[in-house]
Amino acid sequence: MIGTHIIITAISFFAIFAMVYFMRGHYSTEELLLTVMVATSNAGTLLLYLSNTVGEALISNKVMYVGGIFIMYLVFLIICDIVNIKIPNWVRIVLVALSFFTLALVLSTGYNDLYYKTESLKVIKNSYGITEFKKSYGPLHIIFLILLYGEFLACLAITIASLMRKNASRRYTITVLVALVFCAAVDVIDRIMDFPIDPMPFAYILVEGILFSLCYVIREFDMSENEYNILEKMSQYGYITFNKSGRYVNSNPFAKETFPELNDIRLDSHITENYPTFYNEIMLWIKNWGGRKSVEKIIELNGRYLSCTLKHITSGANKDNIGYLVEFTDETESRNHIRLLTETNSNLEEANALLEEQKDLAEKYSQDAANANKAKSAFLANMSHEIRTPINTIMGMNTMILRESPNDDITKYANNIETSSKYLLDIINDILDFSKVESGKLDISEDEYNLYDVLKDAYLSLRTAADAKGLKVIVNNDAYLPTKLKGDAIRVKQILLNIISNSVKYTADGAITLSVGGVKADNVFTLKVSVQDTGMGIKQENLSKIFDSFQRADNENRGIEGTGLGLAISKRFAQAMKGDISVRSLYGVGSTFTFTVPQEIVDETPLGRFTGNDQPDKSSHKSYAPSIIAKNANILVVDDAEMNIEMIKILLKKTQINIDSANNGIMAIKMCKEKHYDLIFMDDLMPYMDGVQAFRKLKETDHLNKTTPVVMLTANAVRGQKERYLAEGFNDYLSKPVPAEALEETIRKYIH
Repeated sequence: MIGTHIIITAISFFAIFAMVYFMRGHYSTEELLLTVMVATSNAGTLLLYLSNTVGEALISNKVMYVGGIFIMYLVFLIICDIVNIKIPNWVRIVLVALSFFTLALVLSTGYNDLYYKTESLKVIKNSYGITEFKKSYGPLHIIFLILLYGEFLACLAITIASLMRKNASRRYTITVLVALVFCAAVDVIDRIMDFPIDPMPFAYILVEGILFSLCYVIREFDMSENEYNILEKMSQYGYITFNKSGRYVNSNPFAKETFPELNDIRLDSHITENYPTFYNEIMLWIKNWGGRKSVEKIIELNGRYLSCTLKHITSGANKDNIGYLVEFTDETESRNHIRLLTETNSNLEEANALLEEQKDLAEKYSQDAANANKAKSAFLANMSHEIRTPINTIMGMNTMILRESPNDDITKYANNIETSSKYLLDIINDILDFSKVESGKLDISEDEYNLYDVLKDAYLSLRTAADAKGLKVIVNNDAYLPTKLKGDAIRVKQILLNIISNSVKYTADGAITLSVGGVKADNVFTLKVSVQDTGMGIKQENLSKIFDSFQRADNENRGIEGTGLGLAISKRFAQAMKGDISVRSLYGVGSTFTFTVPQEIVDETPLGRFTGNDQPDKSSHKSYAPSIIAKNANILVVDDAEMNIEMIKILLKKTQINIDSANNGIMAIKMCKEKHYDLIFMDDLMPYMDGVQAFRKLKETDHLNKTTPVVMLTANAVRGQKERYLAEGFNDYLSKPVPAEALEETIRKYIH
């Protein structure tokens, strides 16, 4: 019996030697301490068996306790490490404190009766010649029992809890559980059967060996914290790790998202035929892989393509292989794109033959389309020019009639001519604006403007139209409207005028109500304008097409003038400015049109109440006095239409300015070389040499008029042309028909 225990004790001390000299760096502090404590406890037990006196037995018992008191505590720490459970520091401190307190009680035996009763200590030799140490326990022995069995139960509890976790290693956990149950069983059997020698040293050796083996296997695949964190955060790559035995170790979130079944696979599991084909592919790949370099492979699985890379995971200075890392990306989408591109390319190759056959025809159609676009642009420019030119003459001559005729009937007729001319201009502008919208060339400008001026112009237009039909005008506005805004004032006013015009057209009696408000958010003011009428209204089935091009909501209203473009253009303008326009209507009662546009606030000083006191001039006669008289001033008017030249001469008759004329660019250049002019008005579309070409020639060489201001006066009034002419270098721009006031104002700007 003693010989067997001598062998057990020798094995215990050899384990210490083996760890220090042969396993350097492959064990933890807790494992080394457990080996030392087991050896110390076994040595104490062996000395006890050989004791002959109470004194020798007492010393041997103290040696046995020096090791034994910490064995279960160290087993507890190692098991926690195996099942990956963190122990709070305060728990460690309490357990160590209780262990040292119990050890102090044991070491002080003979001086007090707290742990052992001194008078009960004695030794006897059993039938095997082994010394048995007889003693009675004191009151504080219960602390040792609570500590011992508490640590054992804690080990048992965390092992069972770990076994219930999905990501736990079932094999490791069951092994730990078996070792604990075995140790407990040995202790219980010993207490029941009273063996001649203590069997616990054998149990200690067995449990120690089991725990060390598990720790070694687990540590065999021990990635550094930094490496693990890098793999964990890889969002566009999936990774799955295996130890060198082919058991599953870990995977990152991307892999678990790609393969949800990974959440149900326990750590340290063997991949079997019960798992998806992907893992069987990996296992076969690992089995047939003999090299150390990384290899790549495309795995097709259920219609998905995974681009995989197999790598060794190494550890230590010698780069020993401790496992495998399978890194993959899902290439399914890119593969599908490639397949689609391949199929598309094949279709394109087939279609290419047909395209080659129709190449000449396609080129012909393309040329025809280009010519059609050019023709359309040329047609619009020519239409603007050709219609505005006679209107320019009509309105100019009509202005002279209003200025000079003393007859009320004649001036009344002249007022009607002026109204009709402006209406005709509105139609032309609608067509040109609609054409720009349709071609995607609509320009939105961002300039500061006074909101009062916009409302005033809209009100005057409304009042004039309403008075002509005997309609009442009502104005409501928010007194806290900002004074100045930034946006496209021209487009805002155009929308408003279109709505007003539409409401007046379809209202025979009653009232037109103009309401202005808005909402402020940060530095943006969403302007909201409504025009409500008491007109004929719109049928519900026609509301959906009210903003369609060239459409009227009700074809019964055939006597209503207009192109049907005003509301359609207003809708496009509002949307281009990131706003909108809507309508509410009740047939036979009236309609309300509302538009909103966001504008930047420049000056948020309250506008105050807009009363609409600005009344249009209703008098038949308009008194006129020239704003400038310049007898010594000389101007040159270049225009191919004699009526336009004559009209300008008549409008400027009372200014006493000397006016020369040329009907094309070539003649204008010749005249500029012979006489100095204070100002030149230049038309654009002229025969032989247009206005832009003539302007460039004037600026190329030195002559009498190289620095003379040149104003573009043209019927080409498509939006955006002014900017083009100013960029070319013209000093100013006027569009035909030009108001007499604007003509004189421009002359006063350049002639002092």
